[in-house]
Amino acid sequence: YPHLHEAELLCLKASNDSALASAYNGLGLYASNIEKDFPEALRYFFLGIDAAKRSNNERLHSLLLVNIASIYTLNNDPAGLRYALECYRHGIKKSDSFLRYVGALTAAYSYALRNTDTSRALDYIREAELILHSDSIRGASELYYIYGLLLRQDGRNDEAAECFRQSIDSLRHNNNEGDIRSHIEYSRILLAAGRKAHAVAILDSAL
Repeated sequence: YPHLHEAELLCLKASNDSALASAYNGLGLYASNIEKDFPEALRYFFLGIDAAKRSNNERLHSLLLVNIASIYTLNNDPAGLRYALECYRHGIKKSDSFLRYVGALTAAYSYALRNTDTSRALDYIREAELILHSDSIRGASELYYIYGLLLRQDGRNDEAAECFRQSIDSLRHNNNEGDIRSHIEYSRILLAAGRKAHAVAILDSAL
């Protein structure tokens, strides 16, 4: 954290807005992932947006947008949808598959939080899934968690359960780096189906 602040000061002194945007992005990620200070993370990301605009760094601008959208989703707030969609549209415009992926993924999650337009959200998550596999992107656990949420909202519990299983399998194959929430959602489906022992086993593995 002190090094990121030092980088911020050096960028301001050198009037290097492109590097400054990167420093603010790093500060925002630190505030979010390490300190769990989401208001402070948003403050840094928006400062990064301003610096990226001044330097015409369009790709970093888009990544900052999706980071802002992600902060909203961490607070179960769908208000970040417009930022995710802007990142997605920029990815299409620039033929940047990673921006398309993160934009589509985060937009789908925002729609899931709104619990509206499920069919549109499913279109986004399917597109993200195609990019995930074609570009060998890490992140299958989160993707299949979101996919499962959307399918459950659509009343397709068996398919949702399969997505949650895929999310859990991906977590196991990536040194336990994945979406633990899939265990919880999968156990809920099992409980609703009367499979209590299996549900408890899934929760035990989550622990």
